[in-house]
Amino acid sequence: MPTREPLYGPAKPPGRDRETGLVSAEPLGPWADGVGALGGVAAQVCRTARIWTRAGKPRVCRAAQFVYLTPVMRELYGSAAATVAAPIEECFALLEAVDRYPVWYPEGVREVEVLGRDARGMPGRVRAELHLARGPLVRDFDVVLAIEAERPASVRLARLTNDPSEQQFAVDWRLRDGERTRIELDLYARLRVSRFLPIGGVGKSLAAEFVAAAGRAITSGRRS
Repeated sequence: MPTREPLYGPAKPPGRDRETGLVSAEPLGPWADGVGALGGVAAQVCRTARIWTRAGKPRVCRAAQFVYLTPVMRELYGSAAATVAAPIEECFALLEAVDRYPVWYPEGVREVEVLGRDARGMPGRVRAELHLARGPLVRDFDVVLAIEAERPASVRLARLTNDPSEQQFAVDWRLRDGERTRIELDLYARLRVSRFLPIGGVGKSLAAEFVAAAGRAITSGRRS
């Protein structure tokens, strides 16, 4: 097994265990062993411990076990942009029709149910099943989103919640007219995940994938 850095810092000084007779057990782990450990999920990890016997001689033992990794709120940010050879109105129509997202971006938006429509008949409130998969971070979310659209320049999707302690999710699309329409995206998420899960760069990667999918949909006509 490769050497890994301990998560819990330096060892504690020895102290006698009355039940086992051992003088101490010094935890050198546990560490997450690449199993996609998430907050609120029991994840298998490896623990290495140095055990002192009564004679004071150390020996090392290894054992696999399950631990419960306490989740914490962590934030993801990401921005991306692309240009497409299509009119701005066509791009706006794609982004405003949130109920069609699973058609052209099924990797990230699995299902959308329209809960309410605006005066023009477009989705104003939806329930969406979102899928997030980047490296060890794999999550599914069932969220209610409010849609705010300003024709033809912007579309905003944000999770409806009155509790600041809950997980949050927001997507801001912006369109800029020109010889080629520029599509810009800002993505924000506040998720409950393990404090030890590496999530650096995840937001940027997700934003880039979302924008690329929108660009492909516009140029190939997949939105219809």
